[in-house]
Formats: sequence, C-alpha cells, structure tokens
Amino acid sequence: MNTKEKLISKISSIKNESILEDIMKMVDLELDMSDDVVYLNSEQKSFIDKGLEDIESGKLINHQEAKTMTKEWLEKR
Repeated sequence: MNTKEKLISKISSIKNESILEDIMKMVDLELDMSDDVVYLNSEQKSFIDKGLEDIESGKLINHQEAKTMTKEWLEKR
C-alpha cells in the first residue's frame, strides 16, 4: 500500500468532523497553490516574526515533545 492509499484509509476511519474539516482545508490549500508565491497578511507575518524571535532566544521544543503536546491537545478537543 503506497502513502496515498494509507492516507485515504486512515482518513476514512476518522469520525471527528472538525479534524476532517481541517484536513480538507489543507488539501484545498495544496490544490489552490498553483504557483510558488504565497502572500501573507500582516497577522501571518507577525506570527512568523514571533517564531523567528523564539528560535533566536532558544524557546524551542523537539519533535517528540511537539508530537506529545499535539496528541494531548487533540484528545482534549
């Protein structure tokens, strides 16, 4: 089974409508991006700047910590 088939299978088993809507937004975004130029609004630019500041000041977590935090957050939804 290739990645696309695995993904379709997993998505098919999701019952949470909110998660399915989020997945749909990501897929729509990917399909709508016909060129490589992404235009950001001021709020998005501000979030990126804040993230860069966090990186510079060492406010980071590793991948495993992020996965754990995301899993816990999703379980609370």
